[in-house]
Amino acid sequence: MILCAGTSKRFGSNKMLAPLAGKPLLAHTIERMRPQVSDLALNGEEREYGEFGLPIFPDAIAGKFGPLVGILTAMEWAARLGYERVLTISGDTPFVPDCLAEMLANIQGNGIVLPQVENRRHQICGFWPVGEASNLRAYLQGGRDYKVGSFLMSCETTICLFTKKNGVDPFFNINTQEDMQRAEKILEQRNRM
Repeated sequence: MILCAGTSKRFGSNKMLAPLAGKPLLAHTIERMRPQVSDLALNGEEREYGEFGLPIFPDAIAGKFGPLVGILTAMEWAARLGYERVLTISGDTPFVPDCLAEMLANIQGNGIVLPQVENRRHQICGFWPVGEASNLRAYLQGGRDYKVGSFLMSCETTICLFTKKNGVDPFFNINTQEDMQRAEKILEQRNRM
């Protein structure tokens, strides 16, 4: 499930719909993920993302819970489809590796699998056991800290290492207009190669 229910405060408008190389930012992430998974959906609102032709699921709990509620939404959606685990990724990551799903799925164990590049662990992009949904729902409803890292402290987590490509973290995500300009330059450089 691609998470795109955020508010884009730092960007100034809905960054998922902002143009990157002639198409919406979210379209880049969809194109990277579609060949990797058997089912693909969006966490967001139909009125904003209906044009992308994917199933859309709003946050499973109303309120300001940040990306954790998107992860919960993904877990509950995947459980209804009969899956044991679900891959989540932020919609603002246009360079996500085309081997992400395979690499995370090949990590042994039953816990959460997160990608890491050098010393940076990417906590929103991950492979989550759907059996954690009830724990996550209770955590969110308990009014605790809604940071992904805080929830992860109580979970079994394994890291899957990725490397930078031409100096760029493949999980680089766009938060500001400056980030979007950087992404445009990265794409220009890649198209020249």
